[in-house]
Amino acid sequence: MRWYMPDFAPLSILDGPDVGTGSADVVLHYLIGRMPQFDHRLLPATFLRLEQDSAHYHDICAPTVLATPERMKQLIFSHHAWRVALARVVFMDAERASLRRHIRPDGRMDTVSLLSDAGLSGGYVAGRSYTPAIDTALAAVSRSAVVTALSSQESALKMMELGRLDYAFGYSFELRYALEKKGVAVASAPALGDAAWQHGFFACSRGALGEQVLQALDALLEEPLPADVQRASHRWTHEDELELETGPLAMVGERS
Repeated sequence: MRWYMPDFAPLSILDGPDVGTGSADVVLHYLIGRMPQFDHRLLPATFLRLEQDSAHYHDICAPTVLATPERMKQLIFSHHAWRVALARVVFMDAERASLRRHIRPDGRMDTVSLLSDAGLSGGYVAGRSYTPAIDTALAAVSRSAVVTALSSQESALKMMELGRLDYAFGYSFELRYALEKKGVAVASAPALGDAAWQHGFFACSRGALGEQVLQALDALLEEPLPADVQRASHRWTHEDELELETGPLAMVGERS
């Protein structure tokens, strides 16, 4: 089974001194070590590549995958999932004034209004799903000059630092990780219309192998994770931002 690991620090950290210590990394390594009946390989890959390759191959899995309608056509999902605080609109603190006209009194960002503002430039990671409100707004302007598709969240933050983007989309734990590593003064606002939480699942390509891996994984997650794994998984996140739920959720999509 090929595990596609996205560049999604600090959930999955693919390079640098912290490689392999991300919140999803440590949980996945623990689970893989208890599934010796499968041959596991971890490969760096974007969410976009996951969507593309899962239509052609039957030996692909990934952690922390949002169950969008498009992905449900090609992937099957675990019963257990991470409860993840939703993505937000991210901007340099110095740019707060230029975005203020799109922020409601309750502090939420009107993403439709924001993405319609030709005087501002935004960025998002191609193939990545954020939240219902953000995804809907992005889909309506994906071919517009006001928003740019990028390869990684690091690229988005770097372009904001350089003044080439006014805002991007990301998660609170991504921002804190970037702040600790770069000393970047970043602010954020939740999107208007979004709930507080979403679920990120383990997902596999459709077929017998994917089904077998998810069955084994869900069986392991019937029991709480060991205390040391739980502590390691929260090295970069707070419990109110990311929590692995050990009670089974309703099945997402139909399994093969």
